[in-house]
Amino acid sequence: MTWKPREKALTPEEAMALAKKELAPFWFNGQPLLAGVRVEDRFSAHALSPDFSEKNWLIFFVDLMSLHAEKSWIYAKEFYRRYLPHDVHVLVVLRTRFVQIPSLETLPQLIKNLQLTFPLVLDHDYLLARSLGVTAYPSVLFLERERLTLSCAGDASLVDFETSLQSSLRKVDRGLSLFPVFRSETKWIHEDRALDFGVGKGTHFSGGQFKISDTGYGEGAFSHGTLPPLLATGEVHLGGRWLQDQERIATSDPLASLSFKLESTHASLVAQSLGKTIEPAKILLELNGAPLPENLSGADIFSDDEGHTSIRVDSGRLYRLGQKIAAPGVFNLKFPFADRVPVALYGLRLGS
Repeated sequence: MTWKPREKALTPEEAMALAKKELAPFWFNGQPLLAGVRVEDRFSAHALSPDFSEKNWLIFFVDLMSLHAEKSWIYAKEFYRRYLPHDVHVLVVLRTRFVQIPSLETLPQLIKNLQLTFPLVLDHDYLLARSLGVTAYPSVLFLERERLTLSCAGDASLVDFETSLQSSLRKVDRGLSLFPVFRSETKWIHEDRALDFGVGKGTHFSGGQFKISDTGYGEGAFSHGTLPPLLATGEVHLGGRWLQDQERIATSDPLASLSFKLESTHASLVAQSLGKTIEPAKILLELNGAPLPENLSGADIFSDDEGHTSIRVDSGRLYRLGQKIAAPGVFNLKFPFADRVPVALYGLRLGS
């Protein structure tokens, strides 16, 4: 046994400085303000700065890979505009269901694209959500100097939440001039089904099967041919050569295909380019064997001169395929350029 000098216990100031240093890569638009701490089975949140503990905060919890994300951004930005003049600040806590996406390198571009100026943090270990008692996404909390006053979870009405928020602010200043309660024209999309493609995630693949090695990775050569006559809801039919790991499936086969039945009105795909250059991966998209009509195309769909509809995949994120689709149909994805730019698929999000 080798003698080791006893480690000196950290002072509270030293412990806080160390926590800020370790958490800094996960915070954007500012320094770390808050830390989630786990001691055995107990979770607690601790302020890391007077900027947090001495102010009032609206904390939005946003799942980046959910159909809810788009409307969550609308409300976070609008509440920031409305309530910052009244000393109510906004913090967004980001959740991701996957280890590899989003990367810390790609989040700044997302923040720039959305023109976000308030602080955000990637809750990669879910400690902040657990410490603040959040179990549903989206959620929003109102903290008055670290004291939880209001909360709104899941799809519960943000109209009611804002009404209560304004009442709370007027308890301090009865004559406070506030905007009328915000009513977004964008409707919540209820996520009916989330299909994740990693090993053991529960998605049923037809057309062949993955053979899982001792390392936990799978390799599959799926048949090229017609779809099964009755493609079941939740079934994903693959064609061509695919690889599978714990989080995703991937292909570099230009003959690869993926098909699924849609009974919801909206469909989105979590995807990522595996190319070594800046050239994006390209996925062709058909609905019931034909290009997707413009009025049903999601925001990430492009149409080329030949009439094809496609998505261009670069960083790992949610790509919107179809919207406002009235009748059930079959989506078919093709990958004719995968030999040049391979692509990884993490899952599908289907909703109404």
